[in-house]
Amino acid sequence: MTKSITLCGLVSLFVLFASVGKADAGQAVSPDAATMAKVQKGELTEAKASSWGFDPADSTEFLQKALDSGVKRLVIDAGNGPWIVRPLVIRSNQEIILEEGAEILAKRGEYKGLRDSLITLPNSENIVIRGLGKGATLRMWKVDYQTDAYQKAEWRNCVAVRGAKNVVIENLVLADSGGDGVCVGSVTGRDFIGQDYQRGTPAANITLRKLICDGNHRQGMSICSVEGILIEDCVLKNTSGTAPQAGIDFEPDQPKDRLTNCIMRNCRSENNAGCGYTVYLPSHAGCPVPFGLLFENCVSVGNRQQGMCLIFSAAKDRVLKGSTVVRNCSFENDRGGGISVGEKIMGGPSLKFENTTVKCWLDAEQEASQTAKIFSPVRVESRSCDELPSGEIDFGKINLTYKGEKPFFSYSDNTINGFALSSVTGDFTVDHNGKKFHTVIDEEWCRKNYPGENNYNLTVVEVSDFDFAPLATTPMPQGKLASPIRIASPGVWLVYAKKGEQVKLTFSQYRFGRQVTADVPIFLTPPAGKRQRFIVKGSLTESTDIVWKANTTGIYKLETRRGNNILAITQSNVPFGTSPWPSHKLVRTPGRYYFYVPQDNTQFGFKVIGSDYSPVKIELFDPQGNQVWGDDYISKPQGWFTSQGKTSASGIWSFTLARTKQRPHVECAVALFGVPTVLYSTPEAVLVPTPKKK
Repeated sequence: MTKSITLCGLVSLFVLFASVGKADAGQAVSPDAATMAKVQKGELTEAKASSWGFDPADSTEFLQKALDSGVKRLVIDAGNGPWIVRPLVIRSNQEIILEEGAEILAKRGEYKGLRDSLITLPNSENIVIRGLGKGATLRMWKVDYQTDAYQKAEWRNCVAVRGAKNVVIENLVLADSGGDGVCVGSVTGRDFIGQDYQRGTPAANITLRKLICDGNHRQGMSICSVEGILIEDCVLKNTSGTAPQAGIDFEPDQPKDRLTNCIMRNCRSENNAGCGYTVYLPSHAGCPVPFGLLFENCVSVGNRQQGMCLIFSAAKDRVLKGSTVVRNCSFENDRGGGISVGEKIMGGPSLKFENTTVKCWLDAEQEASQTAKIFSPVRVESRSCDELPSGEIDFGKINLTYKGEKPFFSYSDNTINGFALSSVTGDFTVDHNGKKFHTVIDEEWCRKNYPGENNYNLTVVEVSDFDFAPLATTPMPQGKLASPIRIASPGVWLVYAKKGEQVKLTFSQYRFGRQVTADVPIFLTPPAGKRQRFIVKGSLTESTDIVWKANTTGIYKLETRRGNNILAITQSNVPFGTSPWPSHKLVRTPGRYYFYVPQDNTQFGFKVIGSDYSPVKIELFDPQGNQVWGDDYISKPQGWFTSQGKTSASGIWSFTLARTKQRPHVECAVALFGVPTVLYSTPEAVLVPTPKKK
């Protein structure tokens, strides 16, 4: 009997000690002072996060103290329930282990800041974040951030790696963020304002492994600035919310960012609202350090845009250097086709595909979508801003299976100059609607199929080579302009004012897709005197008046880079024209517009650049009001040239833009040849160009 009592007592004692510091799931846990003290003294190098406490309603204070403790190995335990937190920051020199099934969950009603991320690594070093067993989860509340209770933003990430180096993140689910599952870049002036972090430094030596990025708002992953990154065995799926909505997007924000030694292998991108894999590099042009991208053994399945979209840079004055290799990859049943390449100019970075598979065998509903109808499985596209011919692409061997009536390969030339396609190669084995054939693309094939357009030796002239003076003595119309010119490209406005005149221009912004509104700087250069800076408010409901007093008679030039949305002058008390050289990118601008042909111009040209995605209807009128040209459906570059034997007359010409029945909005580029590309919203605003004296 005595032995039996002793045994029971020992069992009770064991249960008592085992229960110390524990709580049932969903119950609070008090801090363990002894453990915290040992960590502080350096006696413990590993501890559980619950040693600092746990609150089922809000564990931010406890978990942040654990992260700040300096313990080398911090285990985030799963038994108490999800760790509900406000934004967390991880410093340096720490291994963070999430037990199998552990969850760090964003607290609802928080994350009001545009850049509030669940976890941020600002200039941190030597960090490991790893889920054990079948993994753990970092989850946010995308559905909340997409409501009117939150200011629209695309930077509320599950994990933001900002200028950090030597980082490994693996075996986690990153879900439902208000931005990206993971964003890798540098610390900018917009991050952690008032805190002493080194800004502008790229992230370096980053490994992202066995991550599932599911249902995020902007991207599964965004790679913006990094020197060395390995992404492997990851799944990027179900992205939807705001553009680009890709599985992954390699997109630097500026030339000083870096994309060196970037390797992505054994990854799968599926069912994203955008592309599977996106590379967007126009903002990277001018970077002195060549970029390097390798995609290997990657798969794209069922995305609503292209499987892979690669857009480089066509700026000839800011060279883009680097290389992209796509090896042993497959793109299957993406609605926008398998591969799309844009702004890949001659003399630019190298692009090489090796052993590629493309399959576009969509069901009837998918095939009927506008995207599936217009995009070939493999296509190359130039843009209106491209200043050099497209080319120098090695597609290697491609096995292609598709159905539908579109060609297996297409080149869409949207340039002002009508360049031919050149130096493109590829060995295509094609199964089209069950019919098999083989085609080798080479220089001869390019010349035969895409020889370029004839602009009749006319060129786009420099607006800066001309002086301008008003034509009409009639005052500007009162109130809002009937047809404001809405631009989606770098904007230049030429404003004529007399000395002593009070100038008042009203600017308005219009939404472009789901972009977030932002203040737009406007720079004023007077005929004489100092440059001035104004701000157009980042609002879709309130206009901004820009007012100044003319210090001399002449042309005042206003310039801007558009920002996130469409910009227009909607009201003016003085004549002005709009001139984003070399062409006008007009967005959602149905209406009538005007331009001037001087008396000494016997030849000029007018070109409109539509697209399959944004076809437009246009009519062109001479100064007498006679229609000289028009088309109800312009989906590629088309134009009217006097060099074709047509007559021309000096004076005010006009054209109308209208929607087509097939598409609900207007989006196109307009260019003039032989005369300055300056457009006007009303004939009273027209300025007469005269060549400057040399």
